Amino acid sequence: MLENYPFKYVILDESQNIKNPDSVPYLIRVVKMVFCLSEYDIM
Repeated sequence: MLENYPFKYVILDESQNIKNPDSVPYLIRVVKMVFCLSEYDIM
């Protein structure tokens, strides 16, 4: 599943996580949103 994500989003998530350790719920929301967007792109 994660292989489908663009690499830049992974880098962005990692840097956000380092800056804001308590932003994990936000990151989960972003990942879900990115997944939905990439699904639409594929369709």
